[in-house]
Amino acid sequence: MTGSSSAGAAAIPRFAGTLDSMSDAAIPDDASRPATVAQLRASGYPNRSVKDELRQNLLNRLEQREPLFPSIVGFDDSVLPSLERGVLAGHDLILLGERGQAKTRLIRHLVNLLDEFTPVIAGCEVNDHPYRPICARCRALLASDGDSVAIDWLPRDRRYAEKLATPDTSVADLVGDVDPIRVAEGRYLSDELTIHYGLIPRTHRGIVAINELPDLPERIQVALFNILEERDVQIRGYQIRLPLDLLLVATANPEDYTHRGRIVSPLKDRFGTQVRTHYPETLGDEIAIMDQEARSPAGDGQILHEGGCGGADRGATPIAPDQPAQRRLRALLDRQPRDPEGRGRSARRSGW
Repeated sequence: MTGSSSAGAAAIPRFAGTLDSMSDAAIPDDASRPATVAQLRASGYPNRSVKDELRQNLLNRLEQREPLFPSIVGFDDSVLPSLERGVLAGHDLILLGERGQAKTRLIRHLVNLLDEFTPVIAGCEVNDHPYRPICARCRALLASDGDSVAIDWLPRDRRYAEKLATPDTSVADLVGDVDPIRVAEGRYLSDELTIHYGLIPRTHRGIVAINELPDLPERIQVALFNILEERDVQIRGYQIRLPLDLLLVATANPEDYTHRGRIVSPLKDRFGTQVRTHYPETLGDEIAIMDQEARSPAGDGQILHEGGCGGADRGATPIAPDQPAQRRLRALLDRQPRDPEGRGRSARRSGW
C-alpha cells in the first residue's frame, strides 16, 4: 500500500465490531464510505460470505426482538422456525406448499436480512467481492492496479433475483452462454471473457429465487447440480471455475398436488432445508389476512349492502370502507337471509 493510499484511508471511519457482531447498522453513510480497496481494508470491513451475513443479521434481529416477517400471518409456530433454522445453518432452501401460501412473500422478506449496502468492484457484472474476486476481468484488474481499484456500494434490493420457472427456460438464462459478439472481436472460445453470464452468476453475493421449480425441464435442473454443491458453472462443454457465493431458494408444490412436473431427486437432496407451508389454521388468522390484504374502494363513498339478492326494495345498509374486516364480514353474514334448511337465499334461485 502506498503512502498516499494510507493517508486517504485515515479519513475513512472504521467499521464497528468484529465478524460476529457486524451488521448493516455499522455501515457508514454515502459521504464516508470507502471508495477503493485500500480504504475498505483500512476501514476493517470483514470478509464474510452471504450466508454468514444472513446468519449474523438474523441473530442480531432475534436478539433485539425485531419482527422478521411482518406481513406473514399464522406461521409463527410452524413455518418460521424451520425457515430460521435453515438460515442459521447456512442451507439452501426449498419451500413446499400449495398455491397462495405466501411462499414467494417469505422469500422476499429474506432480502431484509442482507446488509443495507455491500461493496463490489466497480464495473463488475457479477458483483465481485473486493477481497476475493472470481471473474477473470476483476482478477486481472486487482493484479495490475492492486488496492487502488475503485469499489461501488450495492444496495440490498439489487442483490435479489427472482425467476419464474417455465418450460422454455434455458441454461443460458440461468447460467450463461458464449457471446458471439465477443468472439467476433477476436477472443478465443476458451477465453472466459467471451461468456455472457446468466441470472445466477449475476446475482453472485445475493439471493436467487426460483419459483415453481418442478416446471423447469429436467435437463435444466441438472445444470443446477454444480451450482448447489460445487458452486461452479460449466458452459458449452468447458468448465469455468466460478465459486459462487449465494443463497438459492426455490418454491414448489407438493408432488401429490400437481402433475405438471417434478424435482429430480439429486437436486432435491442438494437443498439443505425443506420448509412446508400451509393455509391458515384458525378463523382468526384468515380474518387477519383478509384485513391485511383488503383494499379500500375507490373514492370516499360508502359500500351499500342490499340484503343479499333481494335488490334495493329491501333497503340498503351503509358499511364504512374503513370498518375492520372482521366486523364487516360478520355484519354481512348476519344480514344474509337464510332458508329453513340453512342455505343462503341465492342458493334457491335458479341459475345461481
